[in-house]
Amino acid sequence: MGIEIRGMAPLLQVFDMPTSIAFYRDVLGFEVVSTSKSHEERFDWALLKTNGVESRPLFDFF
Repeated sequence: MGIEIRGMAPLLQVFDMPTSIAFYRDVLGFEVVSTSKSHEERFDWALLKTNGVESRPLFDFF
């Protein structure tokens, strides 16, 4: 008996959140769904999605 896996999503820790968000949004085409602080440039995590599929959050590495 095996485990049925229907999907997987990585949890990514990054050193530079603004640069990482710009790369995922502008280069790879992801949409920022939500962040830890709305309407601020600096935040601790971000939830992204592409083609209707949400990713796990990106977390800022301090």
